[in-house]
Amino acid sequence: MDGAHSSGVLLIIGFLPLVRIDNPFSSRYVGPMGRGSVTALGVLLAAFGSGANLVAQRPPSPQPLRKTDLIRLLTSTTLSKRDVAAQVRRSCINFVPSARDRADLIAAGADTAVFAAVAECARPAPPLRIVVPPRVRAVTGTEVVLDARVLRRDTPQAGVTLMVRGAGLDAAAVTNANGSATLRFLAGVTPGTYRLELVLSGALTTRPTPIELLTFPASVLRVEMRTPVVTLREASRSAAVARFRIGDEAGRPVPGLRLNLEGITAELGSGITPALTDSGGNASIAILPGSVRRGGQVGLLVGGTRIATFSVVLEAVALHPERTQFMGSLQVRGTVATALVAPVVFQVRDSAGVVVPGYPVAFTVLNGAANPAAAVTDANGVARAVVVLGQRAGPVTITAWAGRISKEVSLYAMPAQPEVLVAERAGTRVERLDLTTRDSVTLRVATRDHFGNQAVQSNVRIQVLGGAVTVRDTRTTAAGSVTLLPRHNGQATLQLQASGLVTTIPITVALPAAVAGWTVDGRVGGAAFNYGFKSITGVSGKPGFRGEVTLGRLLGPALRLQTGLGLGMLRADPPAGGVTVGLYQGLVRGEYALTRGGHLTPVVSLGGGLYRIKSTDPGTVVYHTSLFWMAGAGIDYALGFRMQGVVRLERQQLYEANSQHANGAVGALTVVEVGVRVTP
Repeated sequence: MDGAHSSGVLLIIGFLPLVRIDNPFSSRYVGPMGRGSVTALGVLLAAFGSGANLVAQRPPSPQPLRKTDLIRLLTSTTLSKRDVAAQVRRSCINFVPSARDRADLIAAGADTAVFAAVAECARPAPPLRIVVPPRVRAVTGTEVVLDARVLRRDTPQAGVTLMVRGAGLDAAAVTNANGSATLRFLAGVTPGTYRLELVLSGALTTRPTPIELLTFPASVLRVEMRTPVVTLREASRSAAVARFRIGDEAGRPVPGLRLNLEGITAELGSGITPALTDSGGNASIAILPGSVRRGGQVGLLVGGTRIATFSVVLEAVALHPERTQFMGSLQVRGTVATALVAPVVFQVRDSAGVVVPGYPVAFTVLNGAANPAAAVTDANGVARAVVVLGQRAGPVTITAWAGRISKEVSLYAMPAQPEVLVAERAGTRVERLDLTTRDSVTLRVATRDHFGNQAVQSNVRIQVLGGAVTVRDTRTTAAGSVTLLPRHNGQATLQLQASGLVTTIPITVALPAAVAGWTVDGRVGGAAFNYGFKSITGVSGKPGFRGEVTLGRLLGPALRLQTGLGLGMLRADPPAGGVTVGLYQGLVRGEYALTRGGHLTPVVSLGGGLYRIKSTDPGTVVYHTSLFWMAGAGIDYALGFRMQGVVRLERQQLYEANSQHANGAVGALTVVEVGVRVTP
């Protein structure tokens, strides 16, 4: 019968009658024809590979702790006081603690558990004891696995070497941190009952622990193939499992047999791990697709002897390019740095439209991460991943890769809740403003979340406190902005409010000395002329127009001094008929701003100068050259960049003070003018 395609196959292995030569663990066996003999140990080593480590390297025994060692352990940040107490019980100490020593240990953090362990060191140490099963059963020729522990009282002892003595054995193992050790040795080839002893290396105890080893033969093996055909999918990451059950001629399970695989017509690579039969004679060997280069017949080996065969089939998978895709509805938006409510689902189908289980799928996320980044499809051909959005607001692209097929879906990462309100200038956050020119400054007002994303903002309010700066323009869109215009040296504060957040930005204006405070004014308007010189009767003044050009200089935050020229064309009405009167003025004026800040500024003024009025008639009926004084009031209002509008109502009183004939009041001008002021 072919053992590769039927279960319960009876296979007889030539386990031949064994003849004991010296002892059951170093005997020879003879073949059925009586030809040749080899030592049983050599055969078993060939059957089980390199076998167990028969002689283990013994680490140095724990040394008693010095006082400095104990203080170092107590002050360690990685060890608890319970761990320190356990270390003291294992190693003890090499000093008798004095009162000074106890005080130092308490200062280092010793508690009652540590002092209890120190007190135990002062008492005579009890002998070590070995905990091990009293009886072990094994099939001849198999590996014996013996688990044991070494304790002192109930404290595990690490670093202790255990040795098996008796029947020519020399196996050893070293206990770990739990005081456990596993000894492995071959059961020999002769069935029987053997008395073994488990001892501690170095004569740490004088009482060996007896163990009874029972070995029985397995001359005939029955192999039951649970998986006569193993199918693998090409490019899959899922392993296929070959399962077996090994029994003797009576059907009893044979534990401890080491099973290997060999390629007969199949081509096997690395990555296949041998297996040992368990207490029920069962064993499983996992085979990854990457471990099989070509499908075919595979042999099951025990010690180099083939005891059964089975088949490995390697299937190629052609994926469907359209039906391999994301499934279900995808969340279209989410908040930055959070996971999507539902995982993304990607289904893999082959060219016939059938789902493909066990196929590897890789996920990549632009502006985010997928967990896991690589998955294997389940029985429904589906792979899932939880997507965590990145910290940057904007588009998020999720890509799934299955073989050469890739599919993409997109969504949008929304900003988180606003945490801070900022003003930015050329993309840089502004904490304070130092203005040294009269150039306007435009700031962008934005609310940002914890990650610096532009958050949705509402109820934007912008206010400037202080007169050194005025607001030229504001726009309260989704990304608000404000344009500031320096007015004069001084301090101001920009206050921003939006989305329940408030921030203030201090502003300092320090204009250059060569430019700061200089202004050029130009005005034009109407002038009412009241002529009343007492030495000339019968002449009355008529309205006309007047204009002026002045150069100004700020002498303080509110005071400005101006000097300039005024020109006008007036009318006079003597008895002989109306005449035109020309007006020429050289003036000095001081203006004082009653308030500062805002768009409108009330102003009062006071000044004087020289004037001349002269009529155009042949007899020059009106002709005066002397002094005048003036007083007025008005309003300055902001027009924009470096420019203000001015409105003035002014009263100018004309005097004759240097005439050879008569002096006194000449008349008065009532001037209403508008103009502009330009700041260089």
